[in-house]
Amino acid sequence: MSTATSAITHTAAATRTGLQPAEAARLMATPFNNQLLGIDLTPELYSRNGFRLVGTPAYADHSRVESEAQKFRNQYKLDQAAALKACIQTGCEQHVRFDDVLASLAKLLEPRQRLLCEIFWPHVAEDLFAYIKKEKHLASPNVVQTINAGAKTNGLD
Repeated sequence: MSTATSAITHTAAATRTGLQPAEAARLMATPFNNQLLGIDLTPELYSRNGFRLVGTPAYADHSRVESEAQKFRNQYKLDQAAALKACIQTGCEQHVRFDDVLASLAKLLEPRQRLLCEIFWPHVAEDLFAYIKKEKHLASPNVVQTINAGAKTNGLD
């Protein structure tokens, strides 16, 4: 199981087991005790991921990402709460402080930062990503079940 799938599964499990908000916040703030390219691996990598904001898969080309980023910036200027609500949720958002929304988008233009965003965002077929975007929640039971079914079908379970 990948780190991304593991974090998603743990987040979904925490939601299902009825953790109290303080317990969930502590869990979300706990580093995975690993670093990648000098960056602590925490749930913030998911909640602050620019791909989450623009609603594209990690392999989207620059022009597609920029087009969706411009749509997000325009909506964010009009209504910040609505723009954030329209993003793909990861299950971490309510437990992670996120004041630098537009900075997260800008990171998609920096090669090193984009690589980190790509690593911690789904690389799935376009039809599966469309399902994730429709559900608007990466850790929904339906999405996790669909990803697991796809992995089994492809011998990756």
